[in-house]
Amino acid sequence: VDLDEIVRNVQKLLVRIIGEDIQLKSIFNGAGLTVSVDSGQIEQVLINMVANARDAMPRGGVITIETSLERVDTPFVMSQDNAQPGRYAVISVSDTGTGMDEETVKRLFEPFFTTKDVGKGTGLGMAIAYGIIKQHNGFVTVASEVGKGSTLKVYLPLVDEKSVALDRSEEHTSELQ
Repeated sequence: VDLDEIVRNVQKLLVRIIGEDIQLKSIFNGAGLTVSVDSGQIEQVLINMVANARDAMPRGGVITIETSLERVDTPFVMSQDNAQPGRYAVISVSDTGTGMDEETVKRLFEPFFTTKDVGKGTGLGMAIAYGIIKQHNGFVTVASEVGKGSTLKVYLPLVDEKSVALDRSEEHTSELQ
């Protein structure tokens, strides 16, 4: 699936989720970032991340979703859970919100962890997002500064275009039999 296409498909819903005081910006790589994912699950990851970004901006602000291609090297993957060196399609979700302190960042993906008031959140959204990302052989990084906002980057393994073409030709062959 083309990662840019997944983001485009979920944008209309995201605009309704964030409300009028928050601007949604999208920046697309345009290089055909092909990933082997369940589109609905990756849309769920985006919904959860954007909802958290919205909640971190009670007075409004900007959420930026950007797709890119990144080559990840061995020193970088050693500091990440579930990472291998190679080329990744990346979705970045950045906000201009309140940001998080170091302790909050460490606990962000724990089930039932929330910084929201009672009745305002279950603490499952980011845990679910993390599980989906891991299930797709990806990983996520978090950069945040109190008072300046946060950026979450989802790394998904890039599919080799030659493999995709080969898989498609095998599909046609099996349909003919």
